Amino acid sequence: VDAYRYNCGPAGTCFKLDVAGLEKSKQQFHLGKPLDEPFAGDFNRAIAVLEKFQSATAKTSDKKNLIAHQYDETMVRFMHRLFNKRVMLI
Repeated sequence: VDAYRYNCGPAGTCFKLDVAGLEKSKQQFHLGKPLDEPFAGDFNRAIAVLEKFQSATAKTSDKKNLIAHQYDETMVRFMHRLFNKRVMLI
């Protein structure tokens, strides 16, 4: 590990001066509609409930973080931080 801070962020090479540290990087997992018929109806009902939950708890009108509508498909999005900033140095 080099002590020099290169101008690259968690998503790859970036030459902006205001690059965030690695503690801001996240991984995403998208859960799409199952192809098998027995579970497709359950997925649609779960999406309807999650959309109501998202609308009831959203602080802004931009509701895109839990339910993702991309490429003519509806998906549930899960995000998790990859790194935690150390409180104590080694």
